[in-house]
Amino acid sequence: MSAIWSPYTVQDIEAIECGQCRFIKRLSGFHSLPYIERLKLLNLSNLELCRLHTDLICCYKILFRLTDLQAGDFFELAHLVSTRGVL
Repeated sequence: MSAIWSPYTVQDIEAIECGQCRFIKRLSGFHSLPYIERLKLLNLSNLELCRLHTDLICCYKILFRLTDLQAGDFFELAHLVSTRGVL
């Protein structure tokens, strides 16, 4: 997965997920199983969850300066004194 391109329209997400679904269905012994069951047996996640995981890793790397990307280009940090309750 890549953090460079991540589909955001329902139509694009469903089309990509459908591709994985069709591929896994063609594996021997998986044709009659529901998609979610096939993913569990193969120890896979759906592609939307994989993209979320990749996005979170990318955010972590940016915030902790583990990449050449600058956090200020992507995030606006809040300068709050209190983290709980009413400000």
